[in-house]
Amino acid sequence: MAHRAGMRNTVKSHLWFVVVTTVLGAMVGVTYTQAIYQGPIGGGLIAGGGFGAMLALFHLAAAPRLRRFGFAAATALGSLGMTLMTAICLNVSIYGFGLSDHPAYFDPHSLYLFWFESRWWLDFAFVFGFALLFNAVISLNELVGQGVLWPFLIGRYHHPVREERIFLFVDLANSTGIAERLGDLRFHALLRGLVDDISDIIHDHHGRIDRYVGDALVITWPADIGGRDGRCLRCCFAIAERIAERRAGYLDQFGVVPHYRAACHVGTVVAGEIGARKREIMFLGDTVNITARIEAAAKDMQRDFLVSGDLLARVPAPSGVEVEALGPFTPRGRSGAIELFALRAGEAL
Repeated sequence: MAHRAGMRNTVKSHLWFVVVTTVLGAMVGVTYTQAIYQGPIGGGLIAGGGFGAMLALFHLAAAPRLRRFGFAAATALGSLGMTLMTAICLNVSIYGFGLSDHPAYFDPHSLYLFWFESRWWLDFAFVFGFALLFNAVISLNELVGQGVLWPFLIGRYHHPVREERIFLFVDLANSTGIAERLGDLRFHALLRGLVDDISDIIHDHHGRIDRYVGDALVITWPADIGGRDGRCLRCCFAIAERIAERRAGYLDQFGVVPHYRAACHVGTVVAGEIGARKREIMFLGDTVNITARIEAAAKDMQRDFLVSGDLLARVPAPSGVEVEALGPFTPRGRSGAIELFALRAGEAL
C-alpha cells in the first residue's frame, strides 16, 4: 500500500521524538535536582529522563483527543494529564524503592516522608510548569503549521531566500455541488474531518500544509526531501487510500465520499516572511502558479493526478504507478509549454 512507507516514517519520527524529549528531560532533571536539592547527577538524569519519556508518550497517545479542544484548553488539559501521570509514577517509584535518605523497599513510610516532610509542591509546580511549556510549544507548532515555528524562531526566512521546492495542490472535486447539497455548516464539518483524516498522511511523508485555499490544500516539501523515494507522489496516492478506507464513515455521516484532484510540480521559489500584524512565510514564483494551472487542467482533462515533466525528470514514479504522457501544456500567462503526465495507481502500488 502507498502509505506503508509513510507509516514507517511515522514510527521513526515518533521514536526520534521520544529520544529527543527523553534527552531534554534528563538535562532539565539534572539542572533542577542540582539547583533545588544539590542531589546526585545520576538521580537527576534518571528522574528527568523518565519524566521526558513520559511526556513524549503521553503526548503521542493523547494528542489526537486533545485536538478536539481549543488551544488553551488543550494545553491546560495536556499539562494536567502529564502532571497526574507523573504523580502516579512517582508514588509507585517511592513506594517500591524508597527515598535517597530512606531507601526502604515497599515501605508506606516513604510516601509519608515525601508528602509530609519534603518540599513536594516544588516538584509538582516544576513538573506542571515544564509540561505547560512543553504543551504550549507543541500546540503553537500545530497552530502555525508543522515545520513553521522553528524557521520563524531562528529567522530563516526573515530575509527572502531562493529554494528548490515541490508543491502538491490537492483540490476537492465537485465541491460546489457538495456544498450546495450539505449546506455551509455540514460542508465545513466534512472539510474539517477530511483534513483531520489526511493530515497525518502528509506528516508521514514529511510534507507540510502551506495553506488552505477554500477546499484545496497546498502541500510543500524541500525538493530533496519530497523527492526522496518518490515521497511527494506516494503522499498523493496515500491520501486517496485513506479516503477510500473511510468511505463508509463519509457515506454514513455526509452521504457522499469526497474525491480529490491533484497536481504536482517542482521548481525554484522565493521564500520569505511577509506581513506585520499577521506574519507568515510566503512562497512566490512561477513554480506555485504553474502548479495551480496544472491542477485546474486536471479537471478539463478529466484526470485525478497530473504532474509536470520537470517533476518526473527529478522524481521517478514509484513502482506500480502507471504513467500516461499527455503532451505539451502551456499554462495560462506563460509563453513556454511544459510536458504533462497523468499518474494512476496500479495493482502493485
